[in-house]
Amino acid sequence: GVSEDLLTYTYRLRDDVTWHDGTPFTAADVVFTYEAIADPEVNARSRIGFELIESVEAVDDHTVTFHLNQPSGVFLETWGYRGILPRHIFENEDMNTSEFNRAPTVGTGPYKFVEWVSGDRIVVERNENYYREGGYIDRIEYRIVPSSDTLLTMLETGEIDMRFSIIAEQVPIVQGLADYTVHATPAHAYFHFTINNADPILGDRRVRQALTHGLNKQLITETVLLDLVEPHGSPIAQPSWAYVDHNDRYPFDPDQARALLEEAGWQEGSDGIRTKDGERLVLDLLNIAGDSERLQIVQLAQAMWREIGAEINISQVDAATFVAAMVEQNYQFAYGFWGFSVDPSGYNERWLSTSPGHWLNYDNPEVDRLLLDALAILDRDERRALYEQFQDIVVEDATNIWVYNRVFFDAVKQRVHGFVPNTSNSTNMWNAHEWWVEA
Repeated sequence: GVSEDLLTYTYRLRDDVTWHDGTPFTAADVVFTYEAIADPEVNARSRIGFELIESVEAVDDHTVTFHLNQPSGVFLETWGYRGILPRHIFENEDMNTSEFNRAPTVGTGPYKFVEWVSGDRIVVERNENYYREGGYIDRIEYRIVPSSDTLLTMLETGEIDMRFSIIAEQVPIVQGLADYTVHATPAHAYFHFTINNADPILGDRRVRQALTHGLNKQLITETVLLDLVEPHGSPIAQPSWAYVDHNDRYPFDPDQARALLEEAGWQEGSDGIRTKDGERLVLDLLNIAGDSERLQIVQLAQAMWREIGAEINISQVDAATFVAAMVEQNYQFAYGFWGFSVDPSGYNERWLSTSPGHWLNYDNPEVDRLLLDALAILDRDERRALYEQFQDIVVEDATNIWVYNRVFFDAVKQRVHGFVPNTSNSTNMWNAHEWWVEA
């Protein structure tokens, strides 16, 4: 229930839920989870919305109450998708180094953890004691296959039942496979070039704006991506109710790009690469190896930016190295995608200067104010007005170079039933408890 002043939320928990090891699931686990995430010593991915929570209490084993310090427009979003931690596992361990982080043997869901072989597979099996209807498959194996070509072969031979996020050039091929259905779902996600805004070169807004003007997004979406997606130019994804179309803000204009670089002091050199104070305009770009589509796009961008006088060195790295560089902010710029929750509060993770996920190194007090104010507002139109201002500032500052809004192309074999695509940043296995397979 929710109090009339919107400051108290009370959850009644089911009394028939147990962890996979048989331990009862109680309100104490919920309180423990809040306290763990709120603890600054814990490496939590995000604490968005937690500043609005005054306290959390376990009224009894199956009742938990949240007390807020002010009304919140995002509280239910904040706690509606968050997983709960098993207190009896973590209470005597260091949460940052616990083996549980890599082998979560205890959960409450329809499937139990079996193994995680890093870089190869994650395996789960049916939980016979699941408290709801569902969990109809004995064993699910989630394979980690970096090569898009290998994944295509696995589909063509029928080796796998599902493949998530098919690259564009393979979509028509997979659509032609009789045993599979391809789902196309516009997502709360986009591909973009993440920029380290504190970099000595890219810290100059004019350079970021020049690179944006120098990228022909339309050509990329029409050729590499077969016109299956739309160009994008905003920090908020296109399916969001808060989205504002800024695609025309920085149109493809190489002459304007060159003018901005000239204004920033970068003069054209004899070999076409610009220099400033004896330094060449050379930028290192990170890209995750194994995906031919990503590689095509960064190579096209490399050629386009050379035309305006910037030399781009592409570093192909594995996913772990890529993420580590982002977290440590040890990069100049990188090509990849970001996914978000349906509610725009999720954007705080990337643009709020105090967020652990603030990989951009972009510190703007006005942006911080807008994002934090939007958390506390209940009226959607008022929230939308703040997010419109947020987008206007961030787009003007060219904090990122957005390329296209993502569409999830997911292939599901005809014998698998119950699959429902997900538009948010959550996994497409969100309703795996409803899947079933024909004998």
